Amino acid sequence: MATIKVVFENGEAERVLEFDPAQTPFQHDGKPGSILDVLLGHGAHLEHACGGNCACTTCHVVVKRGRDNLSEATEQEEDLLDKASGLTATSRLGCQAVVQDSSAEIVVLVPRFTINHVSEDVHAISDGVNYMSATTEFGAVFNNEHRAIRDAADTARSHTRAVARP
Repeated sequence: MATIKVVFENGEAERVLEFDPAQTPFQHDGKPGSILDVLLGHGAHLEHACGGNCACTTCHVVVKRGRDNLSEATEQEEDLLDKASGLTATSRLGCQAVVQDSSAEIVVLVPRFTINHVSEDVHAISDGVNYMSATTEFGAVFNNEHRAIRDAADTARSHTRAVARP
């Protein structure tokens, strides 16, 4: 059995997942047998705004151990990783890093920050800023609260412009 130990930088409890890579895919997001596939298939959350299609960096993880047991990074993955917050020499996209050894022992760190403009939850970032948006299969839609905040900001800007004009 292969194992992935998941350490969450935000303080969430660590998870150790045992699995048989021959039984992939565990669900439908990311490459079959990828870190994302394994985590989601075993009830561990990992952001993946693009659905695991190598089109964003929200599933960015830092591989602390077992990097040699993962598939090679493609040029597309490496280009996307250049945009990831907290990039390290051992960073990978969870949707692309496929576990290739049935006895692999992988340790990954899920960074506190991800660049996620598409999420269905309110995320409190450590500096106290909240980002709110909603996800659909076809992209982001603003939820009612976000729309109300945006409309209020537009109204305030309009009033400011009107007052500033001679």
